[in-house]
Amino acid sequence: MDWMAIKEHGINALGNGLASFFVAAAIGLLIYGLYKIHFLAWVAKGLGWFLRALDTALEKLVWVTGVSEKKRLRRWGQFIAVFVLLTLLGAFIPKPSIALFFVVIALVLILAIYRHWERDENKRLSEIQKGRAISDREDLTQEMLAALGLLLFFIPLGFARLGEMIVFLSGDTPTHGLESAWYVWGELLKAVPLVDWSEVFGVPNLSGVEAQGKTGASLTFVMRVMFDLLILAGLIRIISIIRSINSGHDIRNLEEGLKSDDETKIEAAITKLGELAGQERRNALSHLFEITNGTRSDGKLKTHKWREKSARSLVDAANKLTIWTNDLSNLDNFLLGIEAYKTAAQYLEPHDPIYWATIQNELGIASVNLSELTVDHERLKQAEYFYLKALKIRSNEKEELVKDWANTQNNLGFCLYLQGSSLGSKDIIERALSALEQSLTERDEEKNSLGWAQTKHNVALALLKIGELTAKDAYLIDAVSSCHAALQIRKIDIYPDLWVASRTLSADIFCALGIMQNDNKWIEQARTEYSVVSQFYLENSQQRMHALIQNRIATALFHEGTILNNPTLLEQAITKHKEQLDIIKKSTDPLRWASIHNDLGAALWQLGQIRDDKELIVEAKDSFYSTLEVFNEHDSPSAWAQAQQNLGNSLALLASDIDGLKRALSAYEAALKVRVIESSPSSWAHTMLYYGLTLSEAWKTTHEKKYLKQALNVLESISDWHAQNNNPEGVEAIEQMLIQLNVDN
Repeated sequence: MDWMAIKEHGINALGNGLASFFVAAAIGLLIYGLYKIHFLAWVAKGLGWFLRALDTALEKLVWVTGVSEKKRLRRWGQFIAVFVLLTLLGAFIPKPSIALFFVVIALVLILAIYRHWERDENKRLSEIQKGRAISDREDLTQEMLAALGLLLFFIPLGFARLGEMIVFLSGDTPTHGLESAWYVWGELLKAVPLVDWSEVFGVPNLSGVEAQGKTGASLTFVMRVMFDLLILAGLIRIISIIRSINSGHDIRNLEEGLKSDDETKIEAAITKLGELAGQERRNALSHLFEITNGTRSDGKLKTHKWREKSARSLVDAANKLTIWTNDLSNLDNFLLGIEAYKTAAQYLEPHDPIYWATIQNELGIASVNLSELTVDHERLKQAEYFYLKALKIRSNEKEELVKDWANTQNNLGFCLYLQGSSLGSKDIIERALSALEQSLTERDEEKNSLGWAQTKHNVALALLKIGELTAKDAYLIDAVSSCHAALQIRKIDIYPDLWVASRTLSADIFCALGIMQNDNKWIEQARTEYSVVSQFYLENSQQRMHALIQNRIATALFHEGTILNNPTLLEQAITKHKEQLDIIKKSTDPLRWASIHNDLGAALWQLGQIRDDKELIVEAKDSFYSTLEVFNEHDSPSAWAQAQQNLGNSLALLASDIDGLKRALSAYEAALKVRVIESSPSSWAHTMLYYGLTLSEAWKTTHEKKYLKQALNVLESISDWHAQNNNPEGVEAIEQMLIQLNVDN
């Protein structure tokens, strides 16, 4: 092997590459220098002005051709008349120079038509991207294609007339006298396949006719430029339009169908628009909005037949647009779907009240899903409104509507449960239970087992929440029974997703029972249930749900560690919470992230108390502050109040002076804005206890009578509440605190 030869070849190749690179770099530096001294900006400005002026002139000329006319008959009539006249003038005027003048006019008008069509297509594309309906614009593609055909008519015509003045073509053709036509098509065939192939491979004009002299070369150059600008560009644009039509983005064919007087075409167009609207084609959806509202700009399709069909197509599209997702990627579609439901309902209410009630029920479902997606709890109130409207029509007194009535009652109950949970309101949860019990009067285990199980599951949810709010374990025992009843129908081998939801709820109830009764056996049972659910998600590759269940297991460990005063269990809980924060991110799932931080803070706080470790309490405080970055009083009042309570606990332990205690008191007072005795008695009592204890500490620190007075009032309020709820142990504990305060005083 000749290494010297290889080296020489390599250096030679490298030299060529470097030489080319340095030339490119030099040109780049030159362009950059020209840019810095604003020379290129001046050139671009001048060129832009010239092109805009040319475009404006062409737009002003296009009216001559009739292409800008709205009415098709008038447009084509003027188009044909103008070009027939120019043809006659270009062909039959005896003087070639004057004839060529009219040929040039024809070519300029053809360019004007092409630019007008291009502008029209750009506007159409812009409207499509904005999702707007296009009902008042004509499709000018046929006129543009006719103009391109005329281009291939007038160029050889002009060449033939020019040939009367000078000879610039040579060669033999099969038909004598048609040299210009043969030459033009020969050049066109050279130009169309990849544009440059004829120059690269030195292909002659395929007709055998060649241009000669500078005149021939110049004319060929101009002609080829026109081919590039009009024919090639036009063909590429048309191919793009065809692709857009086939994909359903460009619906001009359907728009033409809507404008026709053929009912078959109109019906087919509306049906297709409904399909496309369900595929997130917003321009199709806009057409359905216009037809349903009777607001088309052309004044067509205002009869009941078409408006009703359009309204029903809107409902079908809305059903697809409001499909649930776990993130905000579908938010725009959700909002559009809800508006589609509303528009359809508004028109159909007087014409088909039963179907209108169905739409109201669907609006309720969509609003509930949207509330969970956006954490906008006002949507739950809207959902309640929609369900109540549906129930005005759906009555259990009409046999044919009983199933629908029971379904809407179930949906209303679930909606009220979500409202009550968010607000921490016992009254709203009781309304939820009432609606669900109404549903169960018609949902039969034998005839509608799946619906019955769904309502039983929802009843268990409501009982769990009301048990937590009232601190009465009887509700939780009933919740266990209701949940297990649902699981008799929701079998893992038939309904795995429903099974896992009810199994998770069962674990949640066991955990709540363990906390309320301070009994570790319930917590252990909850952990067992959670482990089964966790394994299910792991086996089904649902990593996100697996992570969320792992966080529940961590919470169960926290409660078990608290009951047993076991720091090892608390450490395990803290480790698991931190592992979940590596998976659940604030940017993608802020609510879950905030909840995990709250749970993590609670575990850190408990471990800090056991070990008397201030650093752990500080870490807990920081975790609660992280929680409050997401939760707020308006959107997540119950979770926000819990985080404020926890923050107050941390600040109270860390307080070394009255300022620290004041910060803790402020946190408790914030929590008590939401935790009121009327709607959340148990949570109210819990927060009031810590509030009273912190007021006592403020009294001991400052000896200011106002803190003592407040502390006594708070503790007396709690004592009265325990007495009203027949809780002598609670009364006795508070009385001991009051005695101690009075002794200190």
